[in-house]
Amino acid sequence: MQALAAESPQKEVSYQDLFSPAFMQKYTDFASFSFFMQGLKIKDFNQIADLKKDHLNDFVKNNSHFTSWDEMQQAAVNEYMTNLF
Repeated sequence: MQALAAESPQKEVSYQDLFSPAFMQKYTDFASFSFFMQGLKIKDFNQIADLKKDHLNDFVKNNSHFTSWDEMQQAAVNEYMTNLF
């Protein structure tokens, strides 16, 4: 997989691709990432960086299968990469 990834041109992946409805429904209490953001009381993905880390981690822990935002992001990346190949 690493060799294939190295040969492929780099492409930015949107948060909508990473946190697809299928991912959100499988691992969280939300049908989509939009509903997840509504639960956090934010309107834009970029506002996640402005949230206090403890608040974000608590929200993720209480509303998903993950214990932290970092863990949720890593799972999304892993699942996205697995689905590519």
